[in-house]
Amino acid sequence: MNKSTVHATSALLYLSAPSGRLDTWYSASFAGLPLLVRSVLTLQRSGIRDILIYGDCAEQAMAPLRGLIEKDPRVDANVRWAAGFTDLLPALAQAGVPAFIINGSAVHDKKLLRQAFMQTRGNQAAPHALSADDQKNLQDFFRQLDTGEPGVSPPDLFVYIPASAGAALQKPEDFGRQHERLLRGSGQPHDSPITRILSRPVSRAMTRLFLATPITPNQITIFSFLLGLAAAFCFLEGSRAMNIAGGVLLVFSTWVDGVDGEIARLKFQETEIGGKLDIYCDNIIHFLVFAALGAGVYQQTGEAVYLALGFLAALGSLASFLLLSPFLLVKRSFNPQTAEKAGAGKAMAEKFANRDFIHFILILALAGLLPLFTWIAAIGSSLFTAYLLYHRFSNR
Repeated sequence: MNKSTVHATSALLYLSAPSGRLDTWYSASFAGLPLLVRSVLTLQRSGIRDILIYGDCAEQAMAPLRGLIEKDPRVDANVRWAAGFTDLLPALAQAGVPAFIINGSAVHDKKLLRQAFMQTRGNQAAPHALSADDQKNLQDFFRQLDTGEPGVSPPDLFVYIPASAGAALQKPEDFGRQHERLLRGSGQPHDSPITRILSRPVSRAMTRLFLATPITPNQITIFSFLLGLAAAFCFLEGSRAMNIAGGVLLVFSTWVDGVDGEIARLKFQETEIGGKLDIYCDNIIHFLVFAALGAGVYQQTGEAVYLALGFLAALGSLASFLLLSPFLLVKRSFNPQTAEKAGAGKAMAEKFANRDFIHFILILALAGLLPLFTWIAAIGSSLFTAYLLYHRFSNR
């Protein structure tokens, strides 16, 4: 076998069966996806373009699993199948030996897999045909994967990427445990303390309900947008009761806004359009809320300065968004290579996308101090816009 037949971006996904039948084990769903679909999409998002799925079973047990993968439009990698070891050897000889072996009965993290692929790709042994000893060693290796992490290594031609601690599925109750683990990790790395404490617990409770439904992240984004519009309408009236109602609706809107991203990440439904829709909807609501707050305070006080303050806050919010929109859209990009290009503006964009001020609006509405917020919003957004302009021109 010459070196050209080894797939540098390929993997052998071994379907071990720790408990029960292969087809029922890998079609079991948790966190919104069947186990096999989650494994294939994770490999695909990690950069693997050729996947050989192997299970030591009859072809009949593999057929339902084929259907799961073939009908899923998100799978665009080249997927091959081998049922039984006697089918595996011809598949390896005919289409080349995958570089990596992955245990399918584990929940892998795409970032960790990508790092492992990059670190080990250059250290592979020179390719060679599988000898009788290699075949026996490979069978023993697969057999030990059925009972846990193996005590032997696969043939030198392969690189085994083990699952991270606590990610293996060995018994049926492990599915529920992994479901909870994925839910706990469905937030964003840059979440603020307020978001982690006040918003994520509520959004995850909603996500738990929506995961089993066909509702899409984009539909949830639109629902959050409508709640924000209703909040702006309440602020426009200006009375204390309507201001409190607007504050409650706005907080509920930001809770719902967290659900779309959590579901998209858990169910591999992130799209470029969805990312843009989310950020545009958020900033339209910010613009309308600031303007409505100024108009509402003017309605109650009769002081025209609050109209100007609301307009200034809305204008500053819009200007900041326009200046940061390239970084905001790249930050939410589905493509990791595109996201790398965000550079120093990425951290600034993440701070701008923070919606902690919404909780502050509700607190001030309850205290009857929204006129104070219009001053803070107008001055703060103007200073932030001035800083962004300075940052842009000083970099030039």
